[in-house]
Amino acid sequence: MADAFHTLIEWLSAVFGRLLELPLLALVIGAATTFAVGAVVVWIAAKRPEGWWGMQRLRWIAVLYLVVVAILVLDHRLHDLRLQVGELQGRLTLSTVGVPGKAGDGSGAGRSSLWGSQLDVQGTEIVAKLAEALPGGEMTVSREAEGVLYVGYRRKGRESLQLHLALVDLRARGIRIEITERELANKKLTSEFAAEHDCVVAINGEAGTSMTAKAPLGKWTGNWIVRGKPIKLEDTDERPFLSFDAKNRPRYFPAEMVVATNSPEKHNTIWGRFDLLVNGEIAVDHEKQRSADAWHPRTAMAISENGRWLYLLVVDGRLIGFSMGLKMEEAARVLKAMGAHNGMSCDQGGSSCMYLGSLGRLVSSPADRTERPVWTHFGISIESK
Repeated sequence: MADAFHTLIEWLSAVFGRLLELPLLALVIGAATTFAVGAVVVWIAAKRPEGWWGMQRLRWIAVLYLVVVAILVLDHRLHDLRLQVGELQGRLTLSTVGVPGKAGDGSGAGRSSLWGSQLDVQGTEIVAKLAEALPGGEMTVSREAEGVLYVGYRRKGRESLQLHLALVDLRARGIRIEITERELANKKLTSEFAAEHDCVVAINGEAGTSMTAKAPLGKWTGNWIVRGKPIKLEDTDERPFLSFDAKNRPRYFPAEMVVATNSPEKHNTIWGRFDLLVNGEIAVDHEKQRSADAWHPRTAMAISENGRWLYLLVVDGRLIGFSMGLKMEEAARVLKAMGAHNGMSCDQGGSSCMYLGSLGRLVSSPADRTERPVWTHFGISIESK
């Protein structure tokens, strides 16, 4: 029941979001037409002797209706302004990096600014691979910390898309994995979690059965271990999870592998919802994942084959004219193209978000136009030397 309610709310949010993306003139004409039809119906009802409608009520209904329409339009316009300001801030904060003009042409103008550490070399390769996988977009790259690189991608036009990738060198000195340390009484915003743990980057974890503040995890649960302390050991053959030992060496456990015990290799562990990549192959199960073939916001975590690189991916979606989102298999292909070998999709949709410590806020644009609280969170901080 809770899942059905959650799905209904998500659908209604998407529908109304699409309606509000119409031009202002179309919104005004549509609202005026709707109001005129409603006014005629009310006027006819008021003419009936036994009717309980009156002109006074009609006037109040008209005022209330117009106020609601005005609030919706104003909210939408303010959201557009926020997106524009956020994009401008991002461009001012992040340094633009040249990418190949055509897929595979090898031009790569501007790449020299990235050369330096192994992280920068890997980042340069990812920029080139991302340009090939998603042609026609612009990219920005910034070194968020020693061992943490941010890559932002923006494509305008009919197939608008915005995504955010944090590339983490798990062998870099000082990299510290942060996971929500206990079961919370109420959900918490990812931005709050990130600020409390001084995260360089953070993404959402699990929201549970619905978006409400105390919605239970329900079937959306799995292995949850922090600094060697088990919070939950509830693995099933439907939930993959990603673990790191005390030296940040990762291991991916696909959904079919059920391991509900603690061990040193699972020093830090967080679960996901579905497999995306297993041993270098796309592993999207379209039968189990009802939303796999629709464009949605996405959150995903993945690792390279040699275990050195951690990929944190957030795709903005349901924002018509700004970013439609990706299908699940498309997200898997993007990760694979960038060098990921194993990976999982996390809670997504309206919960998807990414926080950057350098900005002190979300760098992503949530589908709800505001950040949703979740039960668990994942982040990277830097230990002081």
